[in-house]
Amino acid sequence: MTLNEKAKDLRSSGYALTVCGGLGIIAMIMIFTGVIPLSMGGAFGIVTKGVMTLLFVLFFAAGVHSFKRSKTVSQDAVRETDKKNEIKKWFIENFDAEALDSMLNTRQTVKEETETKTEAEAETEAEEETGAEAKTEAEEDDDGPDDGGEKTENDLYFERTDLIKDKICERFMDIEDALMSELTEELYSELFEAGR
Repeated sequence: MTLNEKAKDLRSSGYALTVCGGLGIIAMIMIFTGVIPLSMGGAFGIVTKGVMTLLFVLFFAAGVHSFKRSKTVSQDAVRETDKKNEIKKWFIENFDAEALDSMLNTRQTVKEETETKTEAEAETEAEEETGAEAKTEAEEDDDGPDDGGEKTENDLYFERTDLIKDKICERFMDIEDALMSELTEELYSELFEAGR
C-alpha cells in the first residue's frame, strides 16, 4: 500500500469514526438529559449508559487521531510522489524500450553461454570419473536445451519488469516495495504499452 492510499484510508476511517462517535455522544447526552426516554434502571442501566458513552468517546477520539495521522501521512505521500516522479524522469531519460530489450538479449546470451559451459564441465567431470559409460548415459538422459522458441508475452513482461527493478535499485537503493511495484507498472506501461 502506497502512502497516498494509506492517507486516504486514514481519512475515510477518521470520517467514519468521528461521525459515529459524535452521533453516539449526542445520543447519550439526549438519553442522560431525558430527551430520549430509555428505561434502564438500577446499576445495570448506569453501567450500560456509562459503557456506551465511553465507547462513543473512544470512537470520536480514534477518529480525531486518524485525521491527525492522515495529515502526517499525506505530507509523507507528497515526498513519496516527488521521489517517484524523480525516479521516473531519471529512468525515462536513461532508458527506452529498445535499450531494455537489448539488455535482456545480452542477459539471455550470457545465461546461455554460462549454461553451455556448465554442461561441458559436467560432461568432462563425468568422463574423468566414470569413463565413456557416463558420457553415454548423460547423452541418453539429456533432453537437450530448450528450443529457444519465442517467449510468451507473460515471460517477456516478467523479464522486463525485473530488469526495470534492477536498474532502479542500482541507482536508488531505499525504495519501499509498494512504491517499487507502482513505479515498475507505470514505467512498463509508458515504455512498452503506450505505442500500442
